[in-house]
Amino acid sequence: MATGNVAKNDITGRYIKLEPPTSSYREGHDAAFGKKPLREWLEGEEINSDIDLDTLVKYSEYLEILRNNKR
Repeated sequence: MATGNVAKNDITGRYIKLEPPTSSYREGHDAAFGKKPLREWLEGEEINSDIDLDTLVKYSEYLEILRNNKR
């Protein structure tokens, strides 16, 4: 029986071994999906100007701010 970082393909029945994330994967993930200044997220968007644009926010937080402050 397979355990750990192994998945089974339901169609072929073969086992797929999954390697743990490397340090470069984690760094790349943080670069792509980490917190950014709100100014970067809102580039090109028209929103109310009473927001601190230097606040660091995650993408989900940006979407909420965008939804609540569209002109």
